[in-house]
Amino acid sequence: GDSGSSSGSSSYGWTYTYGYTNGSASSGPSYQDRVEAAQLRAEMEAQAAIQREALRLNQIGIDYANKGDWDNAAKYYEQANATNPNDPVIADNLRKARGSQWNKAGIAYYTQGDYEKAAEAYAKALELKPESDVIRQNLEEARQQAEVQRQVAADNQRKKEALAAADVA
Repeated sequence: GDSGSSSGSSSYGWTYTYGYTNGSASSGPSYQDRVEAAQLRAEMEAQAAIQREALRLNQIGIDYANKGDWDNAAKYYEQANATNPNDPVIADNLRKARGSQWNKAGIAYYTQGDYEKAAEAYAKALELKPESDVIRQNLEEARQQAEVQRQVAADNQRKKEALAAADVA
């Protein structure tokens, strides 16, 4: 009978061979294999698109962080992290931005003379950025100032009570 063969490749990267023997044909990948390959390609392309979007959002966060705008940096890092929660670099950027937000809040409280709230904010910042010596120093200063503030308030209260007692006598 008739026999022969033909081979080639598809646009999807499959190699196929058709062999003819006595009028029967054997072909390359089955329909099911081709469907599974197409599904896998679609999943890989979707994952790549997600990663590209997460990296785009992360880069916007980096741009804001470089300007010291920690609120917007954190916003974009949060979006990037929500898009691709398995990226450790994005998660680390978000952690650091949140720590910097708390440090910024601590600076604002400290500047206003609310050393107790400053110390609380710095403590939260240090939890998120334990590697930061600056935040650690800010926390210590705020705690010291808060203690001085408490002592002055206690001394003033004692003086007030002493004056009140002297006025009664």
